[in-house]
Amino acid sequence: MLQSIVPLSDSQLRWQPPNGANSVAWILWHIPEVEDNWVRDKLLDLPRRYPFGESVKAFNGSDWPSKSALLAYFHEVRALTRQRLEDATEEEFNRVIRDEHFGSIAVRQLWAGVAMSCQLANSLVKARAMTVVS
Repeated sequence: MLQSIVPLSDSQLRWQPPNGANSVAWILWHIPEVEDNWVRDKLLDLPRRYPFGESVKAFNGSDWPSKSALLAYFHEVRALTRQRLEDATEEEFNRVIRDEHFGSIAVRQLWAGVAMSCQLANSLVKARAMTVVS
């Protein structure tokens, strides 16, 4: 995914498809926000955090974070995720939690959901980036 984003300019990153779909910038903001906040909320009992002052879902302005800021956020959350996974015990992976979307699930299922969501978003970003460049 990141290889598809690197060559894009800030304006290409923010390009809005004519069908109202999300821009690459929106997806690049959304991926780490969901990855971090789902784990913070469901596993760590920590408050959600919004490094750009609000959720991307609430953002409706034109003053987007820069590409470098979005990429830094993405890399920061990926490093946190790696550390959180390395620190998790087998017992923690088997713990059952309650999720408003999926009901009662094991922590390992939550992590699998995070990984699957990231893979789907990666595919979407690659496809969208190819549309922007062409």
